[in-house]
Amino acid sequence: FSTELGLTLEAAFREASSRRHAFFCLEHLLYALSYDEQVMEILNHVGADLSLLRKDLENFFDKHVEVIPVKNSKVPAVEPAQTPAVQRVLQRAIMHVRATQKDVITPTEVLVALFSEEDSHAVFYLAKQGIGRPSTYAAIMNKIQSRDYTTKEKATLRPTELGRIISRMLSDNFTQIIDVGFTAHMEEDLDAIAEGKLDYKRFLKEFWDVFLPIVEVAEKEAHVPKELTDKICPECGKQLQKIWARNKYFLGCSGYPDCKYTTALEELVIHKEEYDPSFNWDQDCPNCGKKMSIRKGRFGIFLGCSGYPDCKTIINIPKKGTEGVDTGAKCPAKGCSGKLKQRVSRYGKPFFSCSTYPECDVIGNSVEEIQENYKDHPRTKAAPKSSGGARGKQKLSKELLALTKEDGLTRGEVTKRIWAYIKDHNLQDPQNKKMIVPDKVLEPILGSQPVHMLKLASALSRHFK
Repeated sequence: FSTELGLTLEAAFREASSRRHAFFCLEHLLYALSYDEQVMEILNHVGADLSLLRKDLENFFDKHVEVIPVKNSKVPAVEPAQTPAVQRVLQRAIMHVRATQKDVITPTEVLVALFSEEDSHAVFYLAKQGIGRPSTYAAIMNKIQSRDYTTKEKATLRPTELGRIISRMLSDNFTQIIDVGFTAHMEEDLDAIAEGKLDYKRFLKEFWDVFLPIVEVAEKEAHVPKELTDKICPECGKQLQKIWARNKYFLGCSGYPDCKYTTALEELVIHKEEYDPSFNWDQDCPNCGKKMSIRKGRFGIFLGCSGYPDCKTIINIPKKGTEGVDTGAKCPAKGCSGKLKQRVSRYGKPFFSCSTYPECDVIGNSVEEIQENYKDHPRTKAAPKSSGGARGKQKLSKELLALTKEDGLTRGEVTKRIWAYIKDHNLQDPQNKKMIVPDKVLEPILGSQPVHMLKLASALSRHFK
């Protein structure tokens, strides 16, 4: 199970337990799935009303699920029994993952498997909103994101340059397949096969008789198109052309192979007037001394060390207006002469940091927070970002460290310790066990207001560095 699925199953079980339900059923599972980010994205894309779905499930819990009566307030919460339907869904998800040779089971696989339980209220509430089995949709979403065909910007998928190229190549070379009419007709044929009205062997033969020649032609003729530009080659005077290679465009002379001039696309088409006028474009790598060159990533251009991959130093290039607004407050770090500036992250979120960053690592969400957290902090160079990943060992905030007493834990390990602390100190609201009431130790982590247990994971995210 992935970390996300583990947290989802734990949340579903706690939902059943907190309501003193005798059974942990599919509806508890769907309720917890509706708070998973990837499942939320899929359901939102197919037009689901998540608020209505959760409300329907809560009404179902109140009216149709057996509750164990409380005879003594000191009796601990019950341990609900897992229903056979939940076991079947998890087993189907496992079988699907094994068949596709994947390493982990995610919440999306469980959502797909859940649709096999057609007689359940969970599927009924999804069908009520016109949502059918999303197996193909989930697979497509996984493919176009894992292969960098799209990027996510504010919950919206946008095609990358690679995605546009793949789309154009498919449209140019597989016109009979990349067609809505073909897809609709294919679905009708597959339904006919399922109903025994069409012989599947005959169907496959007719399909391959048409499709195979298309593939053979594409293997010989399909290529990534080169685009002539209005830029002139500085060595021979011919036009430069955009050429795609290794997941990015570069400029090469149209006179190749007689002229082998190439250059990074960004170096000729960059509009420097859009960036911080005080930025030094011609600088050396602060770590190895080699020249820094302009490169482009999914979040725009940046300076990267020409010694890559031996040296992986990068320097972000601030856009005009995001280079920082002087707050007038001095950096509180000892030995630092910088001032605190308000900046905007690449995700559009405002934050405050020292004007000498990355030479000084002072950073926070407000001037007051920085002055409190860095009161006796010596001026320290910012550490490079960790590449441990969401499932690996994490560097924890000092607020989390105060509770865990140990750094370098995984997200799952941190979550287990948080829940153990909540249980040991009775921090669940007795009137509503789903709500966590922070004490003085949890307040710096979760805030002072009660937090729904299904939102615990997102509340903890900001404390992983």
